[in-house]
Amino acid sequence: MSKTVSAKRNATLNMVRIAMLSAVSLVLMQFDIPLIGFYKLDFSNVPVLLGAFAMGPGSGIAILALKNLIDGLLLSQSLGIGQVADFVIVAGLVLPAALIYRRNRTMKNAIIGMIVGSVVMAIDGALMNLFVLIPAYCGEIPFIPGFISREAVVGMFTSVIPAADSVNKVIVMVTLPFNLIKAIAVSVLTALLYKHVSPILKGRK
Repeated sequence: MSKTVSAKRNATLNMVRIAMLSAVSLVLMQFDIPLIGFYKLDFSNVPVLLGAFAMGPGSGIAILALKNLIDGLLLSQSLGIGQVADFVIVAGLVLPAALIYRRNRTMKNAIIGMIVGSVVMAIDGALMNLFVLIPAYCGEIPFIPGFISREAVVGMFTSVIPAADSVNKVIVMVTLPFNLIKAIAVSVLTALLYKHVSPILKGRK
């Protein structure tokens, strides 16, 4: 088999794997666990991180983008705001983790990458909520109709955490730890599954 044919075959197989992982991710996205306020825990980003480790950061980002594109077009009513935010936030986990792992494919590097990625995702998530998501949902961004007030947003959290009585406090006391916990949960599950699924994703028996 020539190198050109082999390269085309590998590219096609990668596209198939990306599509399959995106589909699995989209299904997992529908099974979320409500935690506090409007924050929910789901494991839809496990296939994203698995794909990024097995096929490279570019493939991971492609899986993440395809998941959010399909969700935005077919399932969501957030006018694409939630999907854009999810893409940016989760990319904060996937890119550092996959890039660090790619330098030296060892468990140690994978763990370091996921720790770095989890911290980046937590900070990324806080900034996206503070400057994009909450302002958008509160109608503070031009051309985006809001449907909730800042007071109502804060009220979702003060009923559980009385000290979280402003948007800034919600970000620090809820959003930051929530995204950190979510990233750690995804990372732990990915670490447990990777050894078992990586041969399939890499086309090995």
